Amino acid sequence: FITELLLIFIEILFENQMKDLMHTNLQEGIKHYYDDLDFKNILDFVQKKFYCCGGDDYTDWEVNLYHACNGTGPLACGVPYTCCKVKEVPGEVRNTLCGYKALSKQVWWNK
Repeated sequence: FITELLLIFIEILFENQMKDLMHTNLQEGIKHYYDDLDFKNILDFVQKKFYCCGGDDYTDWEVNLYHACNGTGPLACGVPYTCCKVKEVPGEVRNTLCGYKALSKQVWWNK
């Protein structure tokens, strides 16, 4: 019982530091999304499962070299397809470009 109270106290005391640490690590993970296949797979799973995009919102993808709006490739100013709220139909081909140019739009469907 005392251990539980101590853990609750520590959680309350360090809540902001934990949020900052999680945010920093997630941003770093997004930055290196294509370099770390394990992190990529985990983040893709989380984004699909919980219908979310990035850590705070979809604009977090701006830190990724390939998704940044100043990039020149096909992913520039877009988000991964796992950010899209699309119902998957068995047998259909997944639209992997559904997040195309999403960062350049003022209003986005997954906010």
